[in-house]
Amino acid sequence: SYTEELVKAGVTVQVICYYPTQVFNPQKTNYLSKGVCDGVDYYYTAGTVYRPRKKTAIFKKLWLNVKSCYNCYNYLRRNKSQIDVIQTYTADMHLLKVAYFFSRIFNKPLVAERSELPITHRESEFYSKKLFRRIFKHRTEKSYQLPDAWLLETQNLADYYVSMAKKDVQLCIVPMTVDIHRFTNVERDGSKFGKYIAYCGNMLEYDGISILIQAFAKIAVNHPDV
Repeated sequence: SYTEELVKAGVTVQVICYYPTQVFNPQKTNYLSKGVCDGVDYYYTAGTVYRPRKKTAIFKKLWLNVKSCYNCYNYLRRNKSQIDVIQTYTADMHLLKVAYFFSRIFNKPLVAERSELPITHRESEFYSKKLFRRIFKHRTEKSYQLPDAWLLETQNLADYYVSMAKKDVQLCIVPMTVDIHRFTNVERDGSKFGKYIAYCGNMLEYDGISILIQAFAKIAVNHPDV
């Protein structure tokens, strides 16, 4: 929804999908590697939206990575004069490094966006037991020094990421956006529960379940019918 609103504000946005993530499904219609979605141009630089499913397809995956890197470089090179900033929407440390590599080549600021804490923090106990995991966690945290700016949803995320960012990093806190048009004029089926608040997500503490329960407790006092 960020990019959609940017387009509405008159900003030219091009979404580059560096690596295909979809599983092949003949019933899906979003099979085009290039097109427009909700007014936003997108481009799968690997030339396909589908990722190899077989674990043995190592060479195919490698080829898609090489192809995507080459096409991404050429796209950025051709449009260098029209690009003001490169922004990443990924939690993948390696893709962040790829974006940083391109941002330095074309002398463009790199902005990283995050909507949640990294898995190395959420499952810190798991990533502190073995040497390989500790190295992975260390490398992940070091990569937070690469962006020139951070776009984060909450102050809690800002406290975490900026504490490991470079000294002159810029920060912008943007609350989670919701496309309200998807929820207007929608027919609602009656519920045997009456009025209710639904939560769809993990029942794990890193998602703030305790805060949700505490907030509901305060609501329940004045709204016993919910």
